[in-house]
Order: sequence, then structure tokens, then C-alpha cells
Amino acid sequence: MNSQDLIQRPGIGYSSTVPGFLETDTDTITGALSYAAASRMSTGSTEHAQIIAWSESIGWLKRTLAPLVSSEPDSSGWVICLEYEIPRRSGRIDCTLIARGVVFVIEFKHDTADQLARLQVEDYGMELATFHRESRHFPIIPILCTGNAREDHHVTPNFKSGYVNRVSVTNPNSLARAISIGIDGSQTRSTLEDGVSWTESPYEPIPTIVEAATTLFAGHSVDEISRTDSSIEDLNRVRFTLESIARDSVSSGSKAICFVTGVPGAGKTLAGLSIAHSEQFDRATFLSGNGPLVKVLSESLKRDLMSRTGVKSDVAKREATTFISNVHVRLKII
Repeated sequence: MNSQDLIQRPGIGYSSTVPGFLETDTDTITGALSYAAASRMSTGSTEHAQIIAWSESIGWLKRTLAPLVSSEPDSSGWVICLEYEIPRRSGRIDCTLIARGVVFVIEFKHDTADQLARLQVEDYGMELATFHRESRHFPIIPILCTGNAREDHHVTPNFKSGYVNRVSVTNPNSLARAISIGIDGSQTRSTLEDGVSWTESPYEPIPTIVEAATTLFAGHSVDEISRTDSSIEDLNRVRFTLESIARDSVSSGSKAICFVTGVPGAGKTLAGLSIAHSEQFDRATFLSGNGPLVKVLSESLKRDLMSRTGVKSDVAKREATTFISNVHVRLKII
């Protein structure tokens, strides 16, 4: 397998082995990125400023990776991806590097490293760990590389699978050090198969709220609408814990409030919907303070019930509003 076998994967602007990347001239790489961008945009062209930014970042990467490749015997198995698309988030990771069993998420900025830039690259790492199947088997090291960064901040990585490390901040001259810390600390050897598997791995977000609600309302379980084994385990763990707290509260006559946190799309609403629809709580209702969301879900559930069972509109509406209601309206009634 050569570097060309990895180029132009769907959702990736450019991908290659790292040696193949170093051997390919910058214009060819920016051409591949421009072609991928043109296929996404209606204008069919890429702004000149974007091409200049890509060229600069590619130059930084080549100067960084060339000495590392020459000193690492297994570097032929390293894989680099540029402009990796994050579905549903309208975002693209500038660079992902899969080397020595580590996924490096690298974001380039030409200004100083502000908090928003740090959060951006950290969010990308969390997205991969949560929704990208193969990334769950690798530690993830986010790196923010800025042209004007005056102070470096290199994090000593945790190499636990699926763990998203804190963001390392560096500049083009010390980017190699940030990568070396991760490479030197890893006990895993690089194989080309790992990189290929990563580039081909599906990105599996949780279904939309409307999809999840209508599926649960139709009598399916949360297992049937989760996309991966790990998401099923996580969702069921949350659901079982909350159900246990609810049962204890009912039996003891006490009250409890639970807070569930997670990245957008992780399944927090899905967990609540599944509990509200659980056979153990026949009088449970999913309450939301998001009025527009409640209206959309209620109407979707009503139409779904009418199409599946043939019941009249008023009956379907009553069933749907029993399942999900606006918390502000419900509080007024109570």
C-alpha cells in the first residue's frame, strides 16, 4: 500500500502516510484540499487566503515531521489527515496525526492562543472520543499551534484509550516537541493498518432528538437506536442509575434531582426520553423548558402515531403531550 491509496477519503480533504505527505509537494496537497472544499461549497472555488493558510500550515507540518520520521523506525506506519470533517458540527479538524497508537488533534491559528481556540481543539478531541469508533481505542492529544504563541504549554499525556488529554499550546518551532512527548511516552508500535482503520472508521453520532423520540414512542428500546456498543453501554449505565434513584425516591417518599452532563449530541436528552418511556414509570413525563423543541417533538410524535395506528388527530395529540410537555405550562397547571 502506498500513500496514494489513502488520499481523498470521504469527509477528509487529504490523507496519506506521513512519509508520503513529506514526499508530496505543497501545491499538490493544497490542490487536493481545494478540490474537496469545492465539492462542499456551491461556489466551487476556494478563497486565496484559505490556500495561503493551508500552504503555511503544511510547511509547518513538514518542517516538524521530517526530523521525527528520520529518527523513528516505525514512522512508515504513521498516517496524517488534513481537514477531517466533523459531521453535524460544520467543523473540520486542521490535522489529525495517527502515530504510535496516539491520535494527535492539531489546530492551527495564526494569532495568539485565546480561550476560544483552546476550547475548539478540545471540543474536536471530545467529538472524536465520543462519536468516532476507532478513536475510542486511542489516547487523544489535542494540540493548539499558533504562529504568535510566546509561551509553550506541553501536557504530559495520559495514554488511556479514549482519553482526551488537556490541550498543549505550542508554536511552529516547538510543535515537534509537543508531538515527541506523545510519541516517546507511548508503548505502542505504529502499524499502517491502524492508520487505515482510523481513516475508514465511521463517525456515529447519536440520532437526532426527533428520530430518538419517535423511535422510543413506537415501542423500541434505547439499544435499538444507539449506533455503537459503547454508546449503548454508556446510555444504559446513565439510564439504570437514574431509574434506581427514581425508584428509591418513590419508595421512600423523598425527592431527588440529578444532573447529567456531556458534550452536545452525547445522548443526554435520549437518556431522559428513554426513562420517561420506561415501563417502570407509567406516569412519567419528559419535561423540557425548550418550548420550540416540545412543539416539534409533540407534532412529530402525533404524526408518527397517526401514521402507524390510524388514530384520529386529537387522540394522537393527547398521547404525544402525555409523553412530552413544556415544563413551564406543566408547572402552571400544577
